[in-house]
Amino acid sequence: MLNMLSAFSPRRSVLVRAFVLLVLTIAMLPFIGQAQPAHAISTPWLSVSGRFIKDPSGNTVILRGVSMIDTSLMNARGLSAVARIDMASDSASGWYARVVRLPVYPKAIDGQPGWDAGPDAYFNNHLNPAIQRCVARGIYCIIDWHYISDYNTAAIDTSTRNFWSYIAPKYATTPNVIYELYNEPIQPDNWATWKSVAQPWVNLIRAAAPNNLILIGGPRWSQNLSSAGSSPFSGSNLVYVAHIYPEHGGQSTWDSWWGNASAQVPFFITEWGWGQGGTSPTSGTTSGFGSPFLSYLDSKGASWTAWVFDNIWEPVMFDANWTLLGGDSRMGQTIKDALTARKDANQPSGGTNPTTVPPTTVPPTTVPPTKTNTPIGPTPIPPTTVPTTTGPTQPPASVVYRPPSRITALRPTSRHHSPSL
Repeated sequence: MLNMLSAFSPRRSVLVRAFVLLVLTIAMLPFIGQAQPAHAISTPWLSVSGRFIKDPSGNTVILRGVSMIDTSLMNARGLSAVARIDMASDSASGWYARVVRLPVYPKAIDGQPGWDAGPDAYFNNHLNPAIQRCVARGIYCIIDWHYISDYNTAAIDTSTRNFWSYIAPKYATTPNVIYELYNEPIQPDNWATWKSVAQPWVNLIRAAAPNNLILIGGPRWSQNLSSAGSSPFSGSNLVYVAHIYPEHGGQSTWDSWWGNASAQVPFFITEWGWGQGGTSPTSGTTSGFGSPFLSYLDSKGASWTAWVFDNIWEPVMFDANWTLLGGDSRMGQTIKDALTARKDANQPSGGTNPTTVPPTTVPPTTVPPTKTNTPIGPTPIPPTTVPTTTGPTQPPASVVYRPPSRITALRPTSRHHSPSL
């Protein structure tokens, strides 16, 4: 283009050159000063071998990240789903979520229509944009069919079959995407009954999506996984899910509910979290629950997503202004520190990184970094210190079930969300 300027007089050539440079400068303005892309990881197909998740090179993979709230609801208030995905994976701000869990509520939540009210609208406007953002950012994502209900009714069966018939083929060629079968089955609290109901759902997904990992919870709000090792579901690339909160009890409970079974099958703890004085069963402290359970996760080599990356639903990681909360009473800083300490531990290789994209602008987190417990895991991680507390530590292990009065409500009127209501 500039060669053409020789046809102009010297004075006119200078003016034309200046005009061209001005146009080029204006065109580049959107890219000047943007944040650097997130530090993407390889996101190849993952598979299951024995009790481990493996990459194509045979390396053991442990994914760690955060769970969001309902994907549609994120776009209706506060930060959008895309903005939160960017924030949780923005290494420039010290966030290293390698996986993000995206709940899809079947029914309305907080006035926002659920999936069943309009699958195409939910998919096109909310879920698929969030999935594509995860792919572009070079992280894994979990599509979580977020039922919190008894599971053996005709209506539930129809709704669940319809959902996975719609979703499973959509991402059958996308290695980033993981499917979580059913968030929290409640009753009957019987593993054999749960298998008889849910095995056809697993088969439906696998027929449409031969390779994606499928995450499978268990009865009693995904607490009853003790038989997952001795009586697993049929199929390939199946990973089991448990949800653990402070009021469930300590290590003896963890062992019996899922820890012992993890010696035979892989586990992905898609919900765990705490906040002092929070809604049952989430009330607990960093020293009494957060740090000990993080150590336990490392000892078992389990993948995890911490619940919940929000400033309203409990247990919160942020205050109303999206300032990160920490100390012994709140979980946000501990989770961020844990992800940072483990950002390169047991990450997959053998795949091609997607093209990463710059993060959107999100409110800064102003809480200074603090140390948290990072005990030795499958890949050695330097230990640090944890705060002490004079408050309550572990509640008795007898606290297992949610209060019956809370089972029928998705969220209490206080606007505090217990993920197990």
